[in-house]
Amino acid sequence: MDDLLQNPAVQVGLLPFAVALVLVIVIRFGGGARLGSRFAALGPCIALLTAYWILEGQPPFPPVGSMQKLPYLVVLAVIVGVVLDAAGAGRTAVRGTAVLFVTVAILWIAQRKLLAGPDVAFILRVLVLWIAGVVVLWLLEHAAQTATLRGENAEAKGGLHASALLMVAAFATAAVCFFGGFSGMALVTAPLGAALGAFVLVAYLLFVAGGRTMAFGAMGVIGLGGAWMSGIYVAALFGGDVDKAALAVVAAIIIADLFARRIRLGDGVGARIAEPLLYGAIIILPALAAGGLAFVGYNTNQAY
Repeated sequence: MDDLLQNPAVQVGLLPFAVALVLVIVIRFGGGARLGSRFAALGPCIALLTAYWILEGQPPFPPVGSMQKLPYLVVLAVIVGVVLDAAGAGRTAVRGTAVLFVTVAILWIAQRKLLAGPDVAFILRVLVLWIAGVVVLWLLEHAAQTATLRGENAEAKGGLHASALLMVAAFATAAVCFFGGFSGMALVTAPLGAALGAFVLVAYLLFVAGGRTMAFGAMGVIGLGGAWMSGIYVAALFGGDVDKAALAVVAAIIIADLFARRIRLGDGVGARIAEPLLYGAIIILPALAAGGLAFVGYNTNQAY
């Protein structure tokens, strides 16, 4: 059993997917249509933390490097998301908390270099990343919640759309970091994508069946989205050879929702099967572009 858990494919893929799948099913169906829907995103949150603990072990406290700070930011994001969802927080509260979390995350990750002395270029990069983080998390919240306001079974689309966006973004981030030689970050973002894959699978099957599926509330937007954004910050600021243009394209995956959500095929079973697949085909395009940019950069560096 120990040998199995030491297998990288199990640690970064199969384990977080399996843990998230079991928890999502238990929470969604055990909690009923209302509570189960609201708290189903806790499944991938727990799966991500489990995978990180197996991969990295107990993180040092107090943390020193940016990578050591990442697990604490993930835990903070998950706790904040759970509290907001438990309190039934509205969209304004979620968006305001997202701004606060992004601010804490970027300043803490960049703390040592910011305190080392004035570096205008670095400060400007931090400012740009902060703005990008706010915009991306707000767009993710928009994807999760806007569909809730549109017609019967619309919440199914909201949770399915947002979780699919973040899943694709997490896998794309892992690929970009891998090609940039930042394997440590790739091993953090890949489990996030795998855990979200379980949520997407259950959400899709429920959507096809025409039933109420899972919401992607503060646990999804801040808990999982905040964890992913923290990883982006570490990679963008301290990722060395990680292709920064490719990371910027990864962020465009979230923007793609504004176009992909316009797909409307009707209310029949065939339409419910095909519509999310077409949505996925659109949002995966910027992910492929990001991976392509990173791969070209990797080959160029290898040539020299």
